[in-house]
Amino acid sequence: MLLFAMIPEGLEVPVFGRVPIVSPFDILLMAVVCFLGCCALFGSFTPNFGDRYIFWLCIFVILAQLFTLLFNLRDVQRGFLAIKVFIFGYICYLLCTSLIKRTDDVQKILIGLMLWGAAVGTLLVYHYLTDWASVVGEKAGYVAKGEIGISMGRSNYLAALLLPILPIAVSILFSKSRIQKFLAVICATLILLGLAITMSKGAIGSLAVGSICSFPIFWKAGLRLKHLLFCAFILGSLMMIGEWLVPSLLAFNYEMIVYRLNQPDFTRIDLWKTAWTVFLNHPLLGIGPNAIYIYNYQYVVDDLYSHNFILNTLAEMGILGSIPFFVLLVALIRRSYHLCISTINDPKLKFITVALFVGFISTLIHGMVEPTFQGQQYSGIFWIYVALTYLLQHSTNDSNPPRPFDRCAD
Repeated sequence: MLLFAMIPEGLEVPVFGRVPIVSPFDILLMAVVCFLGCCALFGSFTPNFGDRYIFWLCIFVILAQLFTLLFNLRDVQRGFLAIKVFIFGYICYLLCTSLIKRTDDVQKILIGLMLWGAAVGTLLVYHYLTDWASVVGEKAGYVAKGEIGISMGRSNYLAALLLPILPIAVSILFSKSRIQKFLAVICATLILLGLAITMSKGAIGSLAVGSICSFPIFWKAGLRLKHLLFCAFILGSLMMIGEWLVPSLLAFNYEMIVYRLNQPDFTRIDLWKTAWTVFLNHPLLGIGPNAIYIYNYQYVVDDLYSHNFILNTLAEMGILGSIPFFVLLVALIRRSYHLCISTINDPKLKFITVALFVGFISTLIHGMVEPTFQGQQYSGIFWIYVALTYLLQHSTNDSNPPRPFDRCAD
């Protein structure tokens, strides 16, 4: 319910001269938190904060965001927006770790993510067929790319949302359930079509690089060349089906790539240089959350972000806020890797855990060229990924449900 509440367009609410958008997700999440809070007060619900190490790292990140905001005050409203996005994402993690009591329920989260990705892909296909196809046919693909977007965001951000979900859909193809396999084929097709419609070179490239980086995991998990060829055949077949459903889509993507090769754009490099310069000038505390746009507008282009989460974090949070955030990411990748290693011989889990690892690596690589963590939808999906890793790791270490503040064993 929370995932699908992210899709509809929110309501603009004027606050101190700004008009932030309050989405159905924000309202529903607060309602769920209030309900569970009442249940906890009356003793019918016990929250599970997951891994204590991750919990304290998140506390340090939030405190660092508040500290850098108070010492800069360049844009207080956008600063609080960045803190709100992080906290709401972490609440999604807490809901998963608190409400999921059985390993079988983890499969429901995976299917829910897959269905949500398919719903976003369906919206993109619908708008493409009814509107964008005529625009793309008249302009070069890269120029027409700016027309693509729905209420949640524009083309590249939508690609960032779909990217980590695609490996999950592919992993469910290896399920023993025929119904789940059939559902995975449909959802994976829609997700691939959605990615193709966004025309995001970074998303496809990040997925390819993430898969290559994960090859040692593939090999240890028993995945051989025949499995990779099977996946390539499946993906190719799905794209052929997609080309039949959405004619000329591959041609438009090719046209976009040719257009960019002939007319290279170095704006991202200029944004990266600006962020690095800002960090060197404000190394300790940064310039405050969500404030890099001020320098982008002054020195490069009118862009809200640096299109690189590492440089963006360094510039806005300085060393004080960047260290706990980067330590958090390293810890999550490390634990996802250990989860893959611990489930290598488990035929029921190894495909899922490998898919989660590939999704982690690919989405972080994609964050090096596109804004990701600044978006509420992406933050929610990312922390659901973290919750899945935590729950699966505990299911392999202990048959009992995880208890509050249990340390996640390596």
